[in-house]
Amino acid sequence: MPEELARLPYLKERYGMVRWAVQGIFRQYTGWLDFAPVHLNPCPRQKFARALLQASGGARAFLARAQRGIEAGENQIVLDLTDIVLEIHPRHPRATALRLKALTRLGESAANALERNIYRAAVRELRQRSTSRS
Repeated sequence: MPEELARLPYLKERYGMVRWAVQGIFRQYTGWLDFAPVHLNPCPRQKFARALLQASGGARAFLARAQRGIEAGENQIVLDLTDIVLEIHPRHPRATALRLKALTRLGESAANALERNIYRAAVRELRQRSTSRS
């Protein structure tokens, strides 16, 4: 967007984001395949997560890096790392705590209403899942 338009408060990305729309339009016209061979026939998510944890020596390495991410404000890295751990260990307390902190920070810092609500809903869902007995 031209700079003179980007400065106008009524054109701020308050609901949705331009990059989300562009990705959606691109996928609509080009399909799902990005021609990266790794994406052609991906293995199941849980199988991949297990392989990553095994290759790294377990959840401890992922969570140590996630902790450094929390300290550095790298909230998206924390989400990515804890996602792998929670895929295999859905109730892992440390992974859950780190993920909750990152999601809360992202929700608090998001100016976009849709983005903020997605993060907040994820916090509620994770808290419910971590406290439920089933």
